[in-house]
Amino acid sequence: MLKIIRILLSIFVMVGGIYGLITDNNALFPYMMGLLGVIMIFWGITELRNNQKAKGVFYFITAAFVIYVVIQTMFFH
Repeated sequence: MLKIIRILLSIFVMVGGIYGLITDNNALFPYMMGLLGVIMIFWGITELRNNQKAKGVFYFITAAFVIYVVIQTMFFH
């Protein structure tokens, strides 16, 4: 289930990135970064399930930072 969600989110991010490159529109950038943060959370869950705690914690910390930056950019800028 997590693998399917990661694949779908990755496809959304890739499509948004390609759209942004073709149209030179950066309006979707914060949303794509937020989705990348969510993908990192799912990677962290997967790594914790595989008993690789260091990688899992690293993914969670990275996701928290990315989501923090997205929130700062969208709401407080």
